[in-house]
Amino acid sequence: MEVTGSNMKNTAVLTEDEYREFNDRVAILSQKGYDLVHEVHYQEDKTFKIKIHGEHDFDELDKICNEEL
Repeated sequence: MEVTGSNMKNTAVLTEDEYREFNDRVAILSQKGYDLVHEVHYQEDKTFKIKIHGEHDFDELDKICNEEL
């Protein structure tokens, strides 16, 4: 998942497969006590627009998740 910057800060558009992986990673983070507050909007083209709230070190979150995958 690539999160974009500027006006679309902490926003990404994901395919169905990417969204499943995103949910898996959110679950891992949650199990480790990290709350990743986000919004999900289903798009008509069968994609998911994700907006993540707050400031996060996505590289560090990836490391945490990859330990479990």
